[in-house]
Amino acid sequence: MSSKTVTPSPDGGTKARPVFLARESGPERLTEDLDDAARHVFDLAAELPVRCWLFVLGETDHVLLVPSHHIAVDGWSVGPLTNDLTTAYEARCAGSLQFRLGTAVQRRLVTLAKESRATVFMVLQAAIATLFSQLGAGTDIPLGSAAAGRSEEEFEDLVGFFVNTVVLRTDLSGDPTFSGLVRSAPAGDRQPLAGTAGPRAASTGEQHWYLGTLPHGNAQRAVARA
Repeated sequence: MSSKTVTPSPDGGTKARPVFLARESGPERLTEDLDDAARHVFDLAAELPVRCWLFVLGETDHVLLVPSHHIAVDGWSVGPLTNDLTTAYEARCAGSLQFRLGTAVQRRLVTLAKESRATVFMVLQAAIATLFSQLGAGTDIPLGSAAAGRSEEEFEDLVGFFVNTVVLRTDLSGDPTFSGLVRSAPAGDRQPLAGTAGPRAASTGEQHWYLGTLPHGNAQRAVARA
């Protein structure tokens, strides 16, 4: 049984979710706070056998405690768990989380996308949203994605920064199937992507100036359309 296992209640009720708790603490009472949190008794019929406590000592000083039941984490697991947490923490501090997919996984993604009449991007969006939801992020999962912002022919030969970051939301309420999430991805992506049809505009009073430089031959047409 892994720490990500969902333990259903006997009556088939709500699925258990990982618990992440945060509390303000301080050097003078940190030992007592850690001791109290470590004494938690897990109810395996109603909750997952692992939880996280984050004790906030200051703006940049925190202590993380991960109490766990022996059914989920044995002594050998402490090393790999610490390595995973360190990798995730360093990636978060760097502002990015990178992962690699093997050739076999890529082939399966392509096959699944074809079977679902979707793109690999939509499959990955559904997979990442499902992962975040299972890790306790809720059912409304926003994911950031870069959009080129060059949908008009006049923008293809321009030099400038046109990329916008758009928010793609995935709704996991109602316990949908994975295939249902993949099919719903286009509808959820259509609205935010519709706002990326051109370069980003910076408002100055009543005028809007596009952040880009137009070639001489296309300038008049672009200004007229704006």
